[in-house]
Amino acid sequence: MAETNIPTPEAIDVERVKFEPHARDRADRTLRALVLILLVDVALVVATFVVAHLQSIALDRWVVAMLLASIPVSAVFLGAMWLPAQLQRKHYDSRALSTWTLSCDDVEHEWRIEGIGPATGWRDVSIECKKLPSRSIRSPRLYVRIDNEQGVLKSGHMEEGGENTSLFVIDKQELPIGITLGHIKPKHASLDQPWVVELTVFGDANSLETILAWPVPKQVGTDRVEGDGTDSNRQASRRPT
Repeated sequence: MAETNIPTPEAIDVERVKFEPHARDRADRTLRALVLILLVDVALVVATFVVAHLQSIALDRWVVAMLLASIPVSAVFLGAMWLPAQLQRKHYDSRALSTWTLSCDDVEHEWRIEGIGPATGWRDVSIECKKLPSRSIRSPRLYVRIDNEQGVLKSGHMEEGGENTSLFVIDKQELPIGITLGHIKPKHASLDQPWVVELTVFGDANSLETILAWPVPKQVGTDRVEGDGTDSNRQASRRPT
């Protein structure tokens, strides 16, 4: 039996929905979270001593020592989490943050997001699977590949509400990058509601307001993400001349 020819959908404009020229970087966000955690730790230690005093409970010396030691230990541990992001700041030429949303109802093709040009410094690239409007429909399971002309930067599966909801990579190559997405099991995907992903790029001041998502034939299996189809996808997703 001959296979049914599925018409190729048109390219989609992925419009930027958010732009912050001076957004908080990972060091700022980490520092704010760590200060909050440290304050909570101190508050819990103080509250323990207050309750023990009010209840006339004699705390053992080892308990007191552990409570007091938890504060500097927490400070050292949290500082170790903040320090790498702080040291990496020098590699970012911009603190601009752009966010795009792709909404698509096609489940038969891979979709190739292109238009993210080279950056002069490092940049953080993340893509997140968003929940469908209807709770009665299971959110899509997608395979994702972030790559440039030198190869794959990061690949994996993601599903809103699943084990992995997003994919994150620090791009250090100063090259244009592309993102390929596709359904792991198209037959289980919703045909009534579009699937939605959110793309965020931090550290690239030259991000376009609108980038494009191109439909391309599937080049990888549904049970894996990496493969020999990377170059084929890149060639097939170029705009016709």
